[in-house]
Amino acid sequence: MTTTESESEAARWSTHIRPIGFLVAVLLLAIVAASVFLGSETSRRFNDMKTSWIGYADEAGRKSVWISDIRGHFGYGGMIHNFKNYVLRQDPAYRSTMKRDFANLYRTIDAYASSNPTERERVALFAIRDVARVYERQIDRIDSGISRQLDAEAIDAHVRVDDTEALAALKELELIWQEQNASHVSRVVGAISEGEQLTGWVILVVTGMAALVLIIFGLLHQLVRHSLDATHQLFRELFERKRAQDAEKKLARAVEQSPSTIIITDVNGRIEFVNRKFAELTGFGPQEAIGKRPNLLKSGHTTNEAYRQMWEMLKAGREWRGIFKNRKRDGSHYWASTAILPLLDDEGAITNFIGIGEDITEKKMVKEQIARAQKMEAVGVLAGGVAHDFNNVLMAITGNVQLARMGVEDGDSPAEIDESLGHIDLAARRAQGLVRQLLAFARRQPTRSRPIDLHDHLEATIKLLRAAIPTNIALSVAGSAPGLVVEADPTVMDQIIMNLCRNAAEAFGGKAGNIRLSLSVAEAGSKEASELLPSCEGNVVRLIVADDGPGMPEPVRQRVFDPFYSTKPIGKGTGLGLAVVKNAMDDLGGAIALETEPGEGTRFTLAFPLIHGEVPERMAPAELPRGHEAILLVDDEEDVLFTLRRMLTRLGYRIDAYSDPLLARQAFEADPGRFDILVTDMMMPNMNGTELIEVLRQIRPDLPVLLCSAYHTEQGDMESERIWRVEKPVDMAGLSEVLRQMITSGNTR
Repeated sequence: MTTTESESEAARWSTHIRPIGFLVAVLLLAIVAASVFLGSETSRRFNDMKTSWIGYADEAGRKSVWISDIRGHFGYGGMIHNFKNYVLRQDPAYRSTMKRDFANLYRTIDAYASSNPTERERVALFAIRDVARVYERQIDRIDSGISRQLDAEAIDAHVRVDDTEALAALKELELIWQEQNASHVSRVVGAISEGEQLTGWVILVVTGMAALVLIIFGLLHQLVRHSLDATHQLFRELFERKRAQDAEKKLARAVEQSPSTIIITDVNGRIEFVNRKFAELTGFGPQEAIGKRPNLLKSGHTTNEAYRQMWEMLKAGREWRGIFKNRKRDGSHYWASTAILPLLDDEGAITNFIGIGEDITEKKMVKEQIARAQKMEAVGVLAGGVAHDFNNVLMAITGNVQLARMGVEDGDSPAEIDESLGHIDLAARRAQGLVRQLLAFARRQPTRSRPIDLHDHLEATIKLLRAAIPTNIALSVAGSAPGLVVEADPTVMDQIIMNLCRNAAEAFGGKAGNIRLSLSVAEAGSKEASELLPSCEGNVVRLIVADDGPGMPEPVRQRVFDPFYSTKPIGKGTGLGLAVVKNAMDDLGGAIALETEPGEGTRFTLAFPLIHGEVPERMAPAELPRGHEAILLVDDEEDVLFTLRRMLTRLGYRIDAYSDPLLARQAFEADPGRFDILVTDMMMPNMNGTELIEVLRQIRPDLPVLLCSAYHTEQGDMESERIWRVEKPVDMAGLSEVLRQMITSGNTR
């Protein structure tokens, strides 16, 4: 090649090299610029991730704690819960706890408010604080209500607070917190997404810059540095998570090692967890209990209705507390004081039920032993009081019997003899009333309520009372009017009136005084009626028994309705009089109130619902219905048998009387068609009344029966069973009326 050709080739390569060099330079500059840009963007994205993560972990975490504390101090597990319990139970412990809740709540709100919150957060915080201050101001009103001895319902009506705005504000704070969390998470996710895209570009650039080691090294250095920062941040987050897990483990150990039994079920009642104490106490281990229902502990001592009501409360989100007698795995039993609570999620939905039980078997046995000892002590007090009252009754009966006999022998006037008989009748009624008190208090004597005219009944009872009350005590009735009809057992009403008047007379201690009775009506819907008997929607009959005696001190007033409590000397009273009156008023759907002060007398106010009903007419003694039917009379008491036979014979009936039910059965078997009615006692030796009725009705199923006994535990359906009942002691009027009703209703041939 010539020199010219060489120069020409060199010029040609020179012409090509220049643009290539220029392109290489541009490419290098572009690569450098791209590397710088990608590095800068990567750094910015990691900074965004760091900032967002710090905001999410720091700010959101602190606000989460504050909101949780506000809910705990303010909500139904904190201040509001203690506020309600203080109103209902009036325990000073709830007041102290509530004061601490207020202080903690204000401290948390101040901390939140000092963290530069948004305007929405500030408004919500102040709304919660304002309602809390309203609750706090109500404490003095609760204290005032307690000092005035108002009941929980009245206090609640005065201190009720509308906390709707505060609860809405609390939900607003949670919503703001959730929105801020979502914003932080969105930024983190966005930064990560963009970082992923940048990472792809970096990989492409690194691949194209294989020869540019220094630039690649610088980029890797930058990436490693940011990676180390992110790793350090993640390490801190993992450390916090481990600390939370450790706290959960401590809680799990506390639950597992709790001295109380703990059981957790799902919403369908399937057991998901039982702790160690549950397994030790019941004998059912986790493998045997999990997946089953708590009814594996059922012993049969709790009714299905009680279980149904419990589940209704729990599914409604309410707590249930009670005592179960549960069955262990080995068949033995134990008593458990149990609290069952629904567990709620953040939206208030029930996720589980947790039951916490305390074994109270030993405590219950100790209480039963104490109760038995107290019962024996009460029996001793009762025996002395009954003996005293019955001796007085027997004194009146035997004394007047002797006076009546002497009057017949000495030729006294019929009026004088009738006066002695009247005192005998009164004493017998007092004995009957005392027996009724004992049976009613023991819940073995049913009542037979019917419409009675309280005005007429009061006048008749007062006539009997005048003979039993000392003459230096004036007994007066005022303000009564006929037509005041109430639903009551006449004998129970006699007990109420006589107990109150006799107690008032005994309170004078032999001194002169006045006992005043008055009847009036409170109109339906009036304030007076609602105060007397809140449960009654109609008119209310008010009976007042007042005296101007010595009154009662406060300790006596507080216990005056307690059974067996008496201020009389031992053997001078049973301590049941006013307890029976209180129980009787409850059974009648009425109410009784007491007002008394030492030296100011005593005033009992009785309230009855006024009813619209016809009062059965009382039959005059001269109009006693008579009969001629044949009656088989059976009673193991010879005196009672003699009296009943004479009464029935006087009424015209033909009587075959037997004191032995076996002999009565033989007489009936000999001629079943001879008898129209069986009149029998209940409690007899060899064969009781129920057994006698069954035996005779196997022979003659249509035999009408009149059961005459000292008490009856159930009424039964008289028409379907064709069994009528009268209670001893029965008078001739009552006996003749029942027999005639049996005859006219078709229960005899």
